[in-house]
Amino acid sequence: MKASNINYLTRQLPLLVVLAVSILGFAQGFSSPRRTVSSPTFSVSKIPTKATTPLFSTTSSEVSYEPVFDFSDPSKDAVSSFDRIDDAIMGGISTSSIRAVSTESGESYASWSGVCRTDGGGFCGTRTLPFQDGKPLMVKDEKESADGFYLKLRLTSDNEPDRRIWKLTTRVENVSRSEQLFQAEFEVPKQTSEEKDWQTIKIPFKSFQQVRGPRLVQNGPPLDVSSGLFQIGMTLSKFQMAANMTTLENFRPGYFEMQIQEIGVYTSDANAVESTTANLFETPKTLTKAQAEKNKPVPLKILGPILKLFFSEKRQRKKSATRLLKKRGMGRLAIASFGFQRKAASRGILIALAQSLLGVVSGLAGFVALWALKITLFYPLVAVRRTMKFLKGGNKKNNPTPQAA
Repeated sequence: MKASNINYLTRQLPLLVVLAVSILGFAQGFSSPRRTVSSPTFSVSKIPTKATTPLFSTTSSEVSYEPVFDFSDPSKDAVSSFDRIDDAIMGGISTSSIRAVSTESGESYASWSGVCRTDGGGFCGTRTLPFQDGKPLMVKDEKESADGFYLKLRLTSDNEPDRRIWKLTTRVENVSRSEQLFQAEFEVPKQTSEEKDWQTIKIPFKSFQQVRGPRLVQNGPPLDVSSGLFQIGMTLSKFQMAANMTTLENFRPGYFEMQIQEIGVYTSDANAVESTTANLFETPKTLTKAQAEKNKPVPLKILGPILKLFFSEKRQRKKSATRLLKKRGMGRLAIASFGFQRKAASRGILIALAQSLLGVVSGLAGFVALWALKITLFYPLVAVRRTMKFLKGGNKKNNPTPQAA
């Protein structure tokens, strides 16, 4: 195959990706209708049934804190309600995880840690799995409304929280894979002592803004919590919240660890504080990872394996390593030889040969899939677009704009 053909295919790949994602979004919207709840699922004066998990509020300095996900109690297994959402979804190579930790001193928390890399992406995240039966987290009823979220956490990997962008995300619709959601940036204070004390950070609901991906939605509606919230997520990012892609200049990539004890809601109304000792909230029950995978829309299940040919994390890391070796002056043959030698040294020559052959087959499959998408989707849409543009141009010629006298 000519090098010019390969370069042409490479240039067209982003267009095909955008097309595939758009089709998935349309298919999901068609197959997964949005659900909203018009009535609250809890009452501040009603004791929940045994099937729910009561969350007792605590009061401090005229503020009532009510944990929704309590990682300080291992018996609640709050970590199982969360899943990772790193930049691999956009071609990055960052990776993170969240796990439960219990120390010998009796302290328990969730450790959210990983490595954030700017090559191809630049963010790590964790978010709740879809809530069971589409029931949201209710934070408002006829008598009382929470003022915002709070986080009880501490950054333990370093003392440069200001060199990252920290965001909290939520949704008002039961559509877990839509790019459109509400997001707010928050600041993590620097530690003033070596003990790394726990810090409580409040994020008011009024500070949330509608975003699509990393970009702000211009003139987007404010966050309305009256019908409940369907997701809570945290993100470490190099991208600031702005109408355009704006990055933090002195962003600190690499390893991070954030320890979290509580994620909840707070109420600062003095009258509510006096009565919150009897308040009970329901912790949303989430699907398991297996259930969430099973509930994916059919189009996503079909196209998922094809998209993984181009955007799997392993493939992205391989591409990143290839770019790095090229910068060091190595050619393609030298890079291939270097990779084979490393595999043979660590796993044996037979396994190295098998993996190399599998890589070739995977590359060919990706090439075939790329051309299939171009022939069945890209070229027809380009033809339709050009036809519409031609027709619009003809109409303008036949109906010229009248000139002012």
